[in-house]
Amino acid sequence: MKKTNKVIAVLAAMIMVLALVAGCGNNAGGNNAADEPKVESVVGKWTVVSGTLQSEEFDPKTLGFAVAMEFKDDGSFNLVLTSSMFPDAAEESASGTWTQDGENVTITANDESLDGKLEDGKLTFSDGDRSMVLERE
Repeated sequence: MKKTNKVIAVLAAMIMVLALVAGCGNNAGGNNAADEPKVESVVGKWTVVSGTLQSEEFDPKTLGFAVAMEFKDDGSFNLVLTSSMFPDAAEESASGTWTQDGENVTITANDESLDGKLEDGKLTFSDGDRSMVLERE
């Protein structure tokens, strides 16, 4: 049941993504708003479309799960993971806060933060050999 083990590992990684502390610091170089093009806000609903776990790429749909995030105007977010493969754990959710500074987006939950980047309509969060790429719904 190699595929089942991989699915369980991917699900665990996606649930734990909120508990990761990214080693990235804030942009120390500062930003000059006049020098940079306007970046769209992350407010709205996003879906995880791909990711990596231990340097292996995965497609959530192929593995039978979906991860959706909603970034709200008030600076909060909700994350919902649904699985069609594990009926006993069909849905997991988490919530926290978010901030955006240009293309840099930081999510915080349980006093831990993860940094992401909004580029070309995709929002990517990564930490070492784990990452997830979201697209707006």
